[in-house]
Amino acid sequence: MKSVRHLSLLAALSLAAPAAEAQGTFSIDYGGPTIALPDSFGGVQITEGDLLVAPAMLPTLGPLPQPGIAISGGGAGLGLLMHAGCVGHPPGVACGVEVDAHSFGQDGPAWQGLPPASWWFSVDEFATSWPAIAVPPNTDTEGSLMAMEASADLFVDLGLPAGPLPPFAVPPANVGAIDGNGFRSATLFAYPGLGLLEWNPPGLPPDLGDNVDSFDLHLPAALPPTYFSLDSPFLDPLLGLLNGASAALNGPFVGGDVLMSPGGGLGPVVYAPAMALGLDILGGPDSDDLDALALWENGIVGFQPSMTPYDWIGGGTDMLLFSVRRGSAVIGSLDSFFGIPIEEGDILTTPVAGGLSSFPGIFIAAENLGLATMRSGGPGSFGDDLDALALANQYVFDCNVNGQEDAIDIVTGTSLDCNLNGYPDFCDIRDNRSADLDGNGVPDECEHSVMTYYCTAKVNSGGCTPIIAALGTPSATGTVYFELCAVNVITNKNGMLFYGYSSAAIPFHGAWLCVQPPLRRTTVLQSGWGPWADCSGSYTYDFGARIQSGVDPALVAGVPIYAQYWHRDPADPAGFGTGLSDAAAFVITP
Repeated sequence: MKSVRHLSLLAALSLAAPAAEAQGTFSIDYGGPTIALPDSFGGVQITEGDLLVAPAMLPTLGPLPQPGIAISGGGAGLGLLMHAGCVGHPPGVACGVEVDAHSFGQDGPAWQGLPPASWWFSVDEFATSWPAIAVPPNTDTEGSLMAMEASADLFVDLGLPAGPLPPFAVPPANVGAIDGNGFRSATLFAYPGLGLLEWNPPGLPPDLGDNVDSFDLHLPAALPPTYFSLDSPFLDPLLGLLNGASAALNGPFVGGDVLMSPGGGLGPVVYAPAMALGLDILGGPDSDDLDALALWENGIVGFQPSMTPYDWIGGGTDMLLFSVRRGSAVIGSLDSFFGIPIEEGDILTTPVAGGLSSFPGIFIAAENLGLATMRSGGPGSFGDDLDALALANQYVFDCNVNGQEDAIDIVTGTSLDCNLNGYPDFCDIRDNRSADLDGNGVPDECEHSVMTYYCTAKVNSGGCTPIIAALGTPSATGTVYFELCAVNVITNKNGMLFYGYSSAAIPFHGAWLCVQPPLRRTTVLQSGWGPWADCSGSYTYDFGARIQSGVDPALVAGVPIYAQYWHRDPADPAGFGTGLSDAAAFVITP
């Protein structure tokens, strides 16, 4: 049997922890299917130049609509010249507005000689990570061939000492803390999502899923100016494609520059030039691409580069940390702090005064974040790209206020999460996401209605494994909602939930019928629209309403139910034209 799982649609729109940095803005790259979809706020088509927020402002559990646009890439937003002409362009076509990194200049704030509470980052769909890095969910498991969901997720370190840190100063480790779509992944974990589309196998654009390209832990209200970087034109050595060249197309900029946009319709200007960061030295202008950014701006007009780590504490310099994209000319050059080859997953700082080279210094080596590198014999042909970076001096998701991120609490066993919804059980009960009628501190759905998952799902034509999930508690009195969902389903396909009163394992259409006939069928459902026949479809059926309707008199307290999803899949590799999820078993509670 698989472990007990439960997803709650009653995820709070605000978190109880006193954290000022709990919202988050982000961008996506041009290859993902959310490009050109209408945003959730005004129906404006999303571009890779826009800064987005989760549709409910805070990451919450799925299902979720598309993100909302927080700051437009054009107009009164970032002021990109090319933006207006790129609105509505199809996914997979570079349009010259890609924002590679952004910050509101408040990352930190620059800590007083201590490491930040947490480092947040994203990777792309090609990331291989270090295998067996601590416990799931992490970049290894979420990016595995089974899950292929790492590119739309945000990860957090498990606690790093103060940098600079050479490779393997600590064991490679990270944990997923913000999800792309907010649904449980193939690794069976759920955590709050952004409203993006997931399942993103490595390959050429257009991609089947989204890639988080920049991230900051703040909302933009009253926060301008915005600091950001654009894209260089050089060849991506893994994809064999030219990058989008958004820097050169939107002004006299290069991809290694940090730009500043004051908002109000004013266009961007150079804040920190590439050369001041130790970039574009080897290959000339636009040969390096800044791919992630964490900035604490000291309030003095202009950029005052750090000369040695932590000289920003007194406010005399600006703390500017960054990474470079795969294919940048600086990769492989010796850094100015340790004298070791720079990799695309490293967190870099401005060149160290009197250092070992004129190139950036490695502040946190990629291996400490759990990212694979070529210099350490990683499994891939390239190191893992560090796509986005943000720092928090307060814990972002700390609902039990114990001084640790909830995601870390759960994976280290400090807090229990019996229903695997990404929140500690204590918080579920306190915040009324789960009932605890007997007052024993365990959510009732975990002890009174044990939801188990069994049987083997059928891999569909998209290469995905449809999985079933329960949301809520199956109550005969109807005092709480109860829905059965399926994710990793092909889009634009009819399907239905069927159920019975005992389990089975009967060969059926190239897979398994997991419910013993006679079967009770529900209404036909539609898996939702998608730009391609990818695996971003889902089904949701209100089984609680069926219990209450009386249409099936057998649905009473104490009755065990076994349920499974079926759906059409015309390109079914087994040739039957059908798809089947795994199955769920539960008992209706009083």
